[in-house]
Amino acid sequence: MTPRGRILLAEDTLANVKLYQTILERAGYHVAVASHGLDAVDKALEERFDLILMDVGLPRIDGVEAATRIRAGDGPMAQAPIIALTADDDLKVRRSCEGAGMNGYLTKPVSPGELLQRIANTIAG
Repeated sequence: MTPRGRILLAEDTLANVKLYQTILERAGYHVAVASHGLDAVDKALEERFDLILMDVGLPRIDGVEAATRIRAGDGPMAQAPIIALTADDDLKVRRSCEGAGMNGYLTKPVSPGELLQRIANTIAG
């Protein structure tokens, strides 16, 4: 199977990592995992991905701060799409994600179909 793209999955909950990674890899994506916000920033500054899936509630620095730092940097991902993942469907959280330059927002639990459709649409532009 030809890879569909590279995705950085920034997620700290092991069960979610396994779930999302399985869904994405079965759909043909290459997945790199960051387990905390600083790790996500470092990877985004060093590598190129087609998309970042960013958990909002990451340790060390949260997903909003990580996205803000990625956008402010001069790495390969400064302009790349970032989709927020959170269990908190709150207008304040949505606005924080938008303010950090995120391109979309998915509320957990997200269905595999919705996840893959949003990723495909976002990568396609």
